[in-house]
Amino acid sequence: MPSLPPATLKARVITQIIAFVAFALLPILITLMVPFTKLELSHAPAGATATVTRYALIAIPWRNMRIENVTQVIAEITPEKRYRGTLEERRKGQKGVRHATGQLVIVHDGPDVIVQAEPELAREIAAQFDRFAVDKRSEPMVFSVYASWWLSYVLGGVMTGLFALYAVGVVLAVFSVPANLMRRRAKA
Repeated sequence: MPSLPPATLKARVITQIIAFVAFALLPILITLMVPFTKLELSHAPAGATATVTRYALIAIPWRNMRIENVTQVIAEITPEKRYRGTLEERRKGQKGVRHATGQLVIVHDGPDVIVQAEPELAREIAAQFDRFAVDKRSEPMVFSVYASWWLSYVLGGVMTGLFALYAVGVVLAVFSVPANLMRRRAKA
C-alpha cells in the first residue's frame, strides 16, 4: 500500500482552524447560550447582597457581578403554550408546543439583573429570598441556577468534554514538538 505524501502547511492550518471552531469556539458559544450560573445571597450592613457568577464550559467563571442593596428577587415565568393550528398561528409559523421558560429578576438600586432559570427553580429561589430578606441573621445562601437542566448540564457537559479533548490534544502536540526535533537531529 503506497504511503500518503506529507500534509502541506496550508492543509495543516485549515485543519487546525476547523478543529478550533468545532472543538473550542462552538462549545464555548453553546455553553454561553444555555448558561449555568451560581447565585450567592448574603447580608451586608446596607442590605442584601447578591453575587452572580456565570460559567462558560460549566466550570470556567466567565462573568462575575456583585449586586448591592438587593430589595427583591422576582420569578418571571412564561407559561407553556400549545398551539391549536389555527390559520393565524400557522401564518405566524407557530405550531406544536412552546415550552415554559423562566428567569430571575434581581431588583436593586441600579438596573435590574436577569438570570435565566428553569421555571420551578425560579419560583423556589424567589420564595427563599423572601424568607432570607426577613431574617437578617440567616446564613448566606448559594444556588446553582440553570436555564434547563438537560441543556445546561447534559449538553454543557458534552460540550465541555469536547473542549477538554481539544485542549489535551493541543497541549500534547505542543510538548511533542521538541521531542520530534530531537528525533530528527538524531537521525541526521
